[in-house]
Amino acid sequence: MNSRGQVEAEAVISIILLLFFFVVIATVSFARQSEAGFFERKAASLEECYRIQKTIDFFSFEEGIDEIYFDVSRDFNVGEKTIYVGEFFCSFFGNAQESSLSAGTIRIFDENNLVGFENA
Repeated sequence: MNSRGQVEAEAVISIILLLFFFVVIATVSFARQSEAGFFERKAASLEECYRIQKTIDFFSFEEGIDEIYFDVSRDFNVGEKTIYVGEFFCSFFGNAQESSLSAGTIRIFDENNLVGFENA
């Protein structure tokens, strides 16, 4: 009877260890997927931010342009010298009005030497 009890105890311990390793592997895998998703969102948001930044700076320093239209894939806010796209931001050099805009086609226009925005 003693050896049978010992075998059952060893089997239970083996199963518990296997489950423990499975949980550890699943946790590490989930953490890496979450991290990869974060970096994908960051890259996409910063790319969008830099596109908006270049457009503002171009429009601010070019003469004779009344308005332009361009598409954005994410909502964004323009603050004082800063563009916020999601949880990320970038800066610009031109002068722009503070705005909160939705994804889609954006109209950029000159308003008394200040870059203005509106959803088209």
